Amino acid sequence: MADYRLYSERELLERQAYMGPLDGLAGNAVSRSYDWSGAVTGGLVWAPNTGNRWIISTITINADAACVVTLYDKTNDTANRVFKGSLAAEDTIVISYPVPKPGATIGNELYVTTSGGSGYLTVYGWESGIGLSGTPASLSPSVSPSVSISPSISSSISPSVSPSVSPSV
Repeated sequence: MADYRLYSERELLERQAYMGPLDGLAGNAVSRSYDWSGAVTGGLVWAPNTGNRWIISTITINADAACVVTLYDKTNDTANRVFKGSLAAEDTIVISYPVPKPGATIGNELYVTTSGGSGYLTVYGWESGIGLSGTPASLSPSVSPSVSISPSISSSISPSVSPSVSPSV
């Protein structure tokens, strides 16, 4: 019988962080870079392959001039932000996720918006087609537990005591 291991979302992401998307094999690392000069609205940083989502392990941002940088998943609002920060001129920041940051859904793209200035960013991670909000019915293992208890208790006690007393005179 097959031995299935079901992982929680956090366990799955932690395993992917250290082992890559394929169990026990190194993942195919992906890096996406974006250079900007002046204000940018909705610059495409990462468009995953069809049927995949992006998973970010590290982001590096370098600003040549002071600016505000926002990285977001599909929509620029607080619920979909990956990063937003004010950078000073000649500032470099590195954001490393101990548990990788996945895109909200398969197929979403990663965008950048800047207030001006100039700089560049690089996003490191990989792509995966794994769903994070449950196991699809076609992949869920079929488990039908069967418990059978048949106690066998032996309660036969047969004391065999044969006192042999021989009086000695």
